[in-house]
Amino acid sequence: MVGQRRRTVYTITAEGRRALAGWVPTPGAGPVVEFEQLIKVFFAEHGTKADLLATLADVRAWSVERLAAGAAVPQAYLDGLGPFPERLPWLVLVGQFLVEFHLMVEHWADWASEIVIEWPDDVAAAQPDREALEMQATIARDHARDS
Repeated sequence: MVGQRRRTVYTITAEGRRALAGWVPTPGAGPVVEFEQLIKVFFAEHGTKADLLATLADVRAWSVERLAAGAAVPQAYLDGLGPFPERLPWLVLVGQFLVEFHLMVEHWADWASEIVIEWPDDVAAAQPDREALEMQATIARDHARDS
């Protein structure tokens, strides 16, 4: 027991370690985006401007909440209290990805909200942000060329 909660501790077997050692160097699939709110944005013309703005506000709130919830993890390691300190080099890599991901989602929600605020109440009558479209094309083209 830990406080009022039961805690289960798992250990890996020798066979499991061998399987893990065989799996780690194999190529993996890319990230999978499962983001219901993004689908709601994709189909925003079937709702109202208020619906879309509420969805974007919820996206931002989710990101802020997740980033705040994770703040204790790196602080615990800085304080010398984090679990598995021998794994810290790899945990820092994953932690940085998660921090940057949540900041990206928050930034996108802020940007999208600024765009949508300027739209007419009937979102089906909204005009695309040509500057953003041109930037997306330029970034994709330049990245493909430079990679």
